[in-house]
Amino acid sequence: MESDGELDEPRRLIRPKLPPRQDLSDDVVLTQYGTQLPDGKTEFRGGPRASEHGLSLLVGRVDADAATLCVRQHLAEPYDIVRHTRVGLLRDAGFIVSHAPVEWFINHALVHVPGPDPKWDNQSKNAFKRTFVDFAEEDSHGRS
Repeated sequence: MESDGELDEPRRLIRPKLPPRQDLSDDVVLTQYGTQLPDGKTEFRGGPRASEHGLSLLVGRVDADAATLCVRQHLAEPYDIVRHTRVGLLRDAGFIVSHAPVEWFINHALVHVPGPDPKWDNQSKNAFKRTFVDFAEEDSHGRS
């Protein structure tokens, strides 16, 4: 049978091989994407969505431009911001931190509450928030 240029079999999506999970040392910087509201307040997720068990962060000190591309898949706008913490600060606050690469970003990390029923209550959310370091000398796009 002659082909009219279309494939007889459906095309298969070629997925890149994910890198192996890495142990994250306590001094590794993690980045969280957020938004600055018109009134100047900032919004960062303080815990996972109801359907999730962990909160996603980026491994490394990533600026707002790169974080926005990774998280939102668009170029950064002035309201796209980031904040940073370290793995050790999260662990000291009682969290489990693991490298968890996924197809759309290989520098993905997950922060979990330990235990058999890992609920993010207000105490967990406040402890998470306190681990972030204030980088006041730089604006949200990494410029001095």
